[in-house]
Amino acid sequence: MKNPSVPLRPGRPGRPGFTLVEILLSLLVMAGSIGLYVSGMQAAELLDRQARGEDRAARIAERELELLKNDLLAARRPPQGVARGRFRLPAGWKTQLRWAPFENEGTVRMAARVTQRAGVDLQVESFLFLPSLVAPADPSQRGDR
Repeated sequence: MKNPSVPLRPGRPGRPGFTLVEILLSLLVMAGSIGLYVSGMQAAELLDRQARGEDRAARIAERELELLKNDLLAARRPPQGVARGRFRLPAGWKTQLRWAPFENEGTVRMAARVTQRAGVDLQVESFLFLPSLVAPADPSQRGDR
């Protein structure tokens, strides 16, 4: 007596199971799926590494800008132009700081650029209002005597 739970294949009387073509086709589909999965994981790992580098660069730039803001608010004027950051960084990392006042506005534009040999290049800008940069108005030039 035959087992009623095992279906018989049409065209192949009495022989349950898969053909060689069906098995090879399923293996081909599985190999393609695994290949896509592995390449997707590699891309995700690369993006994660890049995001961690940019996050670290942003934290370094923010720290440098805060230090520059504190110096400007305390009336310690670092030289204008491009300067190096003050913190020790890991090998391959560099920071550049720039600041320049806007004339007659009392506003200072500050920028910190952080680069790494591995390809990270990030610039963060900030503005600071410093009324002490604006020269006080001369009452003799105002015309409202």
